[in-house]
Amino acid sequence: MRGDRPDVRRIVVQMTAVIALTPFLDIAAGGVPGRFQSELVRVPAILILIPPFVSQSGALGGILASRLSSKIQLGLVRPSTWPDAIAWVDAAIVSVLALVTFLLVGTGATLLAELTTRAHPGVGEMIGGTALAGLMLLPLILLVSYGIAVATTRFRLDPDDQSVPVITSCMDLAGMLAVLLAMTAIGVLPA
Repeated sequence: MRGDRPDVRRIVVQMTAVIALTPFLDIAAGGVPGRFQSELVRVPAILILIPPFVSQSGALGGILASRLSSKIQLGLVRPSTWPDAIAWVDAAIVSVLALVTFLLVGTGATLLAELTTRAHPGVGEMIGGTALAGLMLLPLILLVSYGIAVATTRFRLDPDDQSVPVITSCMDLAGMLAVLLAMTAIGVLPA
């Protein structure tokens, strides 16, 4: 493809904002654990938990944003402030997937910590803390995914170029915060 074509220029211009802004969210996500560094070293199972948790959070947001963007483009969902009924169905599907996914992530992190003899606060705390973090994060996943799907439509941006990078970067930061807040709330990490 040649760079002087209007469609190429449009894609480059639209992606420039995403490429310029999303790294800042990821850098912020990487800096969040600094306050808890000594506690996280003491309980390394939480460090095992964080990568799959934030990864799956972004994946769930990407699934919902993609489903909603497709339905908006097909005219099945209106890009309005309040979601249509079919958008609520998609949100419910992703919510069920999220609950199952977060329980599996907590269980898997606990098993991996056991297999690698890494310290963890206990099975209940690991799985319960992960579930709590997921419940804290789920409304944000739903809200940001819907917002991105609507915003890309309203601003005539390509949702395929915008939604997944934005939602995954947002969930990197929000997921990190959710895990640390949940583990603090249940007493695994100090307040």
